[in-house]
Amino acid sequence: MKRTQTTPARRAWALIGAYAILALLGIADALFNQIHVGALVVIPLLLIAYYGGVPLALATGVISAVLFAALDHDIFHTGRNPQAILPIDTGILVITFLAIILLVNRFQKMTLEKALVEEEVRSLRDSVERDPLTGIPNRIAYEERLDRTIRLAHQVQRRCAVLFADLDGFKPVNDRFGHDTGDRILIMAAERLTRAVRSEDMVSRIGGDEFAAILKDVETRDEAEKIAEKMERIFETPFSYAGNAHEVGITVGVSIYPDDAGTPLDLLRDADARMYARKRAKRLTH
Repeated sequence: MKRTQTTPARRAWALIGAYAILALLGIADALFNQIHVGALVVIPLLLIAYYGGVPLALATGVISAVLFAALDHDIFHTGRNPQAILPIDTGILVITFLAIILLVNRFQKMTLEKALVEEEVRSLRDSVERDPLTGIPNRIAYEERLDRTIRLAHQVQRRCAVLFADLDGFKPVNDRFGHDTGDRILIMAAERLTRAVRSEDMVSRIGGDEFAAILKDVETRDEAEKIAEKMERIFETPFSYAGNAHEVGITVGVSIYPDDAGTPLDLLRDADARMYARKRAKRLTH
């Protein structure tokens, strides 16, 4: 019932406030015996249950029921003792207070259980859709996101883009220095690519040393090409790991929806083909 993020000071002030409300209600009921404020006791009781726990709220509820039943019958004013009615009214108040407290407690437990289940589902989904090495979205997440992005682009008559990227010179480094170095370079590569795109875009590792980015909304091909150029430019700085500098570059191909292709698979294929064409052109110029 208690909230772990509630500080002790806040909890203490909340309980003081709740009991102050109870005291004010009792004074009002005693001074103005023509009105009955017993039902309002539920408000401070809920605060007590929330910040102090159910046992404290139940104990307070029982005592409050007896007290306010007595006040409602003017026992303190006239000295009357309606033996038949007072226990019944007290019992009704006790049952009412307890029922409300327990119902609220049950509701909070159900809310907590639901939150835990949702968190487990999110965690499971995250583990399924995240690349275990780099921590960025994997091919499953990429395909789902691209499908949604294309459908949205179609609805609003906008362009989106797929950037397909392949590392240059990764295999020789991986073979010479080992998988530990190769894995570390892949992790750093994912970090660089993520920094290169806009906050609304997504970078995924779709296999080996291949990455793909989805640009949600682009005005022109030139806009997507500039992001691709930025990706290639940030790989000009060698990767530093275990005292060695590793020169691993990247080549990026760009495909635009709906200009180049109309389906997720065709967009990736087109970007892949453009990436390899660009890679061949790089080899010819070097």
